[in-house]
Amino acid sequence: MKSEPKPLFFFLIILLIFIVRVFPYRQSFLQRFDAKALENLYQHSQFSQNPADRTEIIRDHDLYAYSGWYYLKTGDLRMVNIEHPPLGKYLIGLSILLFHNQNIMQIPLAITLLWITYLLAYKILKSPWLAVLVPLALILENLFLKQTTQSLLDLPQAVVIGLFCYLALAKKNPYLLGILLGAVSSIKFPATAIILGLSFLIHSALTNKRQSIKAGIVVLITALGFYLLTYTPLFLKQGPAGVASLHIRALKIHLSHLPKYPPFVPLKVMFLNQWPVWWDEKNPIHQTEEWNIFWPVLGAAILLSPLFYWLKYKKSEKKQHLLFFLFNWLYFIFLNSRLFFPSYLFLILPYFYLFFIWEIKLLLSEVKKLSVY
Repeated sequence: MKSEPKPLFFFLIILLIFIVRVFPYRQSFLQRFDAKALENLYQHSQFSQNPADRTEIIRDHDLYAYSGWYYLKTGDLRMVNIEHPPLGKYLIGLSILLFHNQNIMQIPLAITLLWITYLLAYKILKSPWLAVLVPLALILENLFLKQTTQSLLDLPQAVVIGLFCYLALAKKNPYLLGILLGAVSSIKFPATAIILGLSFLIHSALTNKRQSIKAGIVVLITALGFYLLTYTPLFLKQGPAGVASLHIRALKIHLSHLPKYPPFVPLKVMFLNQWPVWWDEKNPIHQTEEWNIFWPVLGAAILLSPLFYWLKYKKSEKKQHLLFFLFNWLYFIFLNSRLFFPSYLFLILPYFYLFFIWEIKLLLSEVKKLSVY
């Protein structure tokens, strides 16, 4: 029996195809950060205090870059983009500080995500050749390319989520897992961390071990501590009252951004590429530039995955990989119940490919068993 190639072989394949994919967009990583231009854009954007000055629209990637630069320059977390936690913008600011470019930090993050995706896929598929298909499929996604070439927050959050799932399935130190969960909550929407934490608690409870439940509580407490730690500059200036006040303001902003919105929009986008929007009365249904022909198949894969999981593990006492599956299911349910942007799919899109390949593998194994009889 031939031995499998070393992990380095698959890493190099992933890296090579990643370079080929991203190289045409190299200018994103070469242009120098222009603080004055972004400051001027922000002051005349939809965030201007004076309605008469709102003559421009600042996009998310520019807003996060400006925020990261502003945080490093002033140490003030109270004025710019308070509706998102600061950790992801600290990373963007660090990229600006080290490389004079807000996007370069996305490169190591993207490569890390691809490798973590491979490791998770290998843990479930048990085949390096099948596992490598998952990150390669992700590389070809327009959503991945957008996240890699722009200073957005979904990519670092996806990296930490993948790392948390991988280490949690390997039963690593709960304090380390708590730091990672805290990082998830500190990068973008804390709701994602709440879903991940809930998945971890359910996973811990179903193991029926008191030790596992205790570890789950340690993870949650450590996560909360890490989350609060990311607000240290604000805490030093205004104390606990300042941190609490900022969060109340952020919550009000989030609530003000929630129009009446139909449920199950992610499914509609994945199967039909029809995205209901609320800001365009003349064209209320948009098509997304991120969509591709595989999305309907991936939508079917996520819908069928609970059934396949039950068929695979109904006789098993170990509840294999339950945390990983639970998070993907609960997060997708959450997305289908709220206001939706296509970028929200990015956190679980690679695992849709994993579900699809896993389901095909299970079907083929069952057909093989039948052929024996």
